[in-house]
Amino acid sequence: MKLIILTFSILVSPFLFAQENIYRIDIILFKFLPNLESKEKFKIPEAEFEENLFTLSSMKYPEFIDPLTLDLNYQFEELFIEISSPEIVAEEETDSKSVTKPENRKFFEIDIGEKFSLASEVESFEKSRDYRVIGHFSWFQPIAEEDSSVPLLIETEKFKGSKIFGTLNVYKKRFLHSDFNFFLADEVEESESQELRLFLTRESPEEYVILSKEDSMKLNYQLKQSRKLKSGELHYIDHPKFGIIYRIVKTEKIEQS
Repeated sequence: MKLIILTFSILVSPFLFAQENIYRIDIILFKFLPNLESKEKFKIPEAEFEENLFTLSSMKYPEFIDPLTLDLNYQFEELFIEISSPEIVAEEETDSKSVTKPENRKFFEIDIGEKFSLASEVESFEKSRDYRVIGHFSWFQPIAEEDSSVPLLIETEKFKGSKIFGTLNVYKKRFLHSDFNFFLADEVEESESQELRLFLTRESPEEYVILSKEDSMKLNYQLKQSRKLKSGELHYIDHPKFGIIYRIVKTEKIEQS
């Protein structure tokens, strides 16, 4: 059993927040279900990550806000339940070439809004006997030049005995570039299980657990690939055991009225 401990800090430069550098990223992480016969031998992967990483926030969009308690002098008012209401943001219909970032959206915040741009692809996967969607995410982020870019750590929940996690680094050269380093872990007997932990150092030390003993999982496969792309293009990268579909779309400037 191998314990991997890494230390990283989040580095954010002011220029990253320029509107023209902001993109929305949509990604689907899936597993191939057929156990096809193959003569290919896969190396047992070891998860190694760079020291400086961002993490994809667990905060969900839209944000939920607590309304003010109304004092209506009802009898037994203390028994009433206060319900949180979602903050609704109207988004205009757009094509796949551009999107508008709502003002209350944060960078690296998971978007579980209804307009997930790859929803039809997820639906197709769910109808297929050959694939299983392990997780899908959407978020906004700034994209910098290669020497200033920082990889983003992404991980799914454990779903039907599998978990996919890894890093995505998107940066600019002449074109957009994306570097993927992802892993598929599957459920195993407790005696074969692995632990995988990162050690975060922000304002105070914090341990970030990707795989724990209780998960009873083991790293089986790695997908490492780089891809050049244009805004709005749908890309697919795969491994004989799992794959990734993603789209990166540049945001439009919000017109001030």
